[in-house]
Amino acid sequence: MDAEGFSKKASEEKLNGSLIVPKGATVKICSNPTGRAWLKEITHTKVKDAIFANPPSLHDIKQGGKTGDCFLLGPLVAILALPEGEEIIRSMLKEVGDRVIVRLFDDYNIPHYLSIEKSIPTSFGVLSSGPLWVRLIEKAYTIFHGGKYSVLDHGRSEQAMKTLTGAHDHAEYEGYCSLPFQTKKRLSELKKYIDAHGIYLFNELMRMNSKTPRSIRENATQQVFAGNASLLGEWQYWLESGNKIQAWTSILENNHPIHLHHVEKFFSSYESNQAVQCVTTWINQNRILSGPPLSGIYSHEELELFSAIEKRLKANMPIMMSTGDVFKEGLLPVHVYAVIGVEDNLLTQRKYLLVRNPYGDDRGLLSKLMTKGGRTSIDIQNQDKSWGVKIQSIDQSTARMELSDFCSCFDYIDAFTSVSMMEINNRIESHFQSINRDDSSLLRRN
Repeated sequence: MDAEGFSKKASEEKLNGSLIVPKGATVKICSNPTGRAWLKEITHTKVKDAIFANPPSLHDIKQGGKTGDCFLLGPLVAILALPEGEEIIRSMLKEVGDRVIVRLFDDYNIPHYLSIEKSIPTSFGVLSSGPLWVRLIEKAYTIFHGGKYSVLDHGRSEQAMKTLTGAHDHAEYEGYCSLPFQTKKRLSELKKYIDAHGIYLFNELMRMNSKTPRSIRENATQQVFAGNASLLGEWQYWLESGNKIQAWTSILENNHPIHLHHVEKFFSSYESNQAVQCVTTWINQNRILSGPPLSGIYSHEELELFSAIEKRLKANMPIMMSTGDVFKEGLLPVHVYAVIGVEDNLLTQRKYLLVRNPYGDDRGLLSKLMTKGGRTSIDIQNQDKSWGVKIQSIDQSTARMELSDFCSCFDYIDAFTSVSMMEINNRIESHFQSINRDDSSLLRRN
């Protein structure tokens, strides 16, 4: 192919998608999805517009109308935020005549190629209000998962990401990316003995007694008291004397989460000794607990989460979060958001995550009045030149959330294996290689 041919091919891919259907792949001809909207059967109208009239971008994701598919649009936001995001999206579709072929993956990482009509519902609100490529993916997802538009009313973001890219949730692989323990539970709920590090060992220290398992006592001796078992005994004696256990239990019951200042106040209320000093040093050096919210004093768990997110985004590993059913200022309950970037601000000594709502920035005024776009952190410089943070609701869909506030706002985080072009192609090649091996084996047997 000459230079002119390459240029023409590249131009067509920019407009119509760059999906490559492997040799031997089956392309399934699919009917339009069915359903009802506004008490009428949904019909479709064909469109002639280019799939990608403009390069795919975060601003293309515009959940609206009657759609409840944040679980699907959130993953698209997360993909577009990656270094190869635009290329990944283009590689999912390709226009062929008056139809569009879309590649989706099943639960076994097997790629499927669906030929769908290049049309969209005539009824308002069945799909999102974004560009054609977004609505065609929504339509293909609907077909792939049963063929009824009601499938877009609700769903799981991890299932959607698996369908779009073949990627799996982080829990099945190394590099676990989790919210801090106290985001999910009260420390007072940690009743079972757990022989672990960090916040778990801290909890065991604060309830140390004669029934504490030997393995945990040995762990505490090595980590906290530099192998000196007598100091562990001194610590237990100090803790059990007076009313300290009852006082600490009261602190646990009346405060959540437990922060560093709760422990410092507790320790300062009683006479100290070498064992208490060892525990204090261990807590501080290992950043077991964070400071007050928005203070910029982060726990080890918070710092690990920030670092993991930063590394994953660079490695084409998408990150999404879900809110619970409790309303929090600026955030929608039971809604999916995506991390699109991080900021380590040396001036304010704080860390921030850029969080994107799949709602569009150009929503109407009524929509903005009813639902905010996000919850952002505003930096404020105090009179003594120190920095503080104020939380504020915004209409825009991208918010800058301070790390401790981020951790307190979401109930669950989904971090996936790589969705880079290389990984996606590897999944596809692995599948077709296995088919060829099976076919060769069958021919030899015959």
